[in-house]
Amino acid sequence: MPAASSPEPLQNPRSPWRSLWTAPTRNTRFLITSGGFWTVLQAATDPYKALFYNRLGLSAAAIGLLVGFDLVVRSFGLLLSGWAQRRFGAKRMLILADTVSWVLPYLVLSVASRPWHVVLAVVLTSLNSFASTPYNCLMAAGMPAERRTRAYTLLHLWNIAPSLLVPWCSGLLLAHHSFLPVLRLLFLVQAFSMAIGIGWRALRLEDLAGPGPEGGMGMRAVLGRLIAKPAFRAAWFAIATQGLFAQIWGNFSAIFLVRHLHLSDQIPAWAAEAGAVGFGLGSIVLQPRLGERAALRAAPWGLGIQAVGTLVLLCHPSAWTVASLALIGGICSSLYTAATSSIIASVLPESIRDHGFALSFVGVQLTGALLMPWAGRALQMDMGAFPWIAAGALAAWATGIALTGTEP
Repeated sequence: MPAASSPEPLQNPRSPWRSLWTAPTRNTRFLITSGGFWTVLQAATDPYKALFYNRLGLSAAAIGLLVGFDLVVRSFGLLLSGWAQRRFGAKRMLILADTVSWVLPYLVLSVASRPWHVVLAVVLTSLNSFASTPYNCLMAAGMPAERRTRAYTLLHLWNIAPSLLVPWCSGLLLAHHSFLPVLRLLFLVQAFSMAIGIGWRALRLEDLAGPGPEGGMGMRAVLGRLIAKPAFRAAWFAIATQGLFAQIWGNFSAIFLVRHLHLSDQIPAWAAEAGAVGFGLGSIVLQPRLGERAALRAAPWGLGIQAVGTLVLLCHPSAWTVASLALIGGICSSLYTAATSSIIASVLPESIRDHGFALSFVGVQLTGALLMPWAGRALQMDMGAFPWIAAGALAAWATGIALTGTEP
């Protein structure tokens, strides 16, 4: 198998965009940019997916249980993903798992009319855990340590770029057409778009070389080596609380805004768009001027500010205030999102990244599986508690990054 391309020199360091673009290697840059076949339609549907589930008959408590089940299945998949990557290769596993866990579930959602259709789609999506380890290993292999945060900034900036416009378009569609038919059509288009992206990666993506000299280490030996490192424990806590916040926000924010604050159906998409604008501004203006250490120092401050902004939702703000809070939150997220991705890659030795990533995210998924059903029950009883729960997750996330330290 051909190895991923070697690092390129960082060009035009005074140009923020250019410094982000050249931070990853060519192969990793292709992996990032081909993700547009996923993210454009996700920007249209993600703000509404939980609301779609809710309108098909799933309560907040049921959504919490379903997410918990999803995370348990993902955990078992992750335990096998490192072995599968070593057996079949990173590229082959990525292509196969993406087909099963992205294309098929969205085809199911495009015709979904009953709660069990949603359950089937979520079960298929859970198998994405087999793609997680090869994807993360391919990414990390093309992100040199001295510019890893900038490389992850490019990844997150590229992924969120469609949210600068696409949510506005989906909100406009929903303002003039029925909710469920519009979402089903978008899910169908999304499935075809992802299929094109998978085919392009199958043709163009370079595979990883085989495991390094320590590649024969088993899961138990890798786990023992990692948990003995304080930096790994702190980094793991940071990504675990990041995952918890993402699940809470992704599954309940739209329901909170529409059902509890009684805002219009367009608001979740418009808030996502405002957040994307803030993230884009912060990523281009702030992040390229921060070195690895400075980025880690700034990350907890960004999380703290966003936690305070989240609590403002307790005051039943107007739609314009919600959009303003989302804009501020987006700027803050440019300070901490890439730093969180960078720290876990930095503490994993290259030769055991496959099992290292798998074990790291098994813990993340199990943490979410334990806490998401509780969150769903709590919000079923009182949806008004959503800002407190979300802000608490942000504060825990900030603590994890602060404990990691400032070493690149």
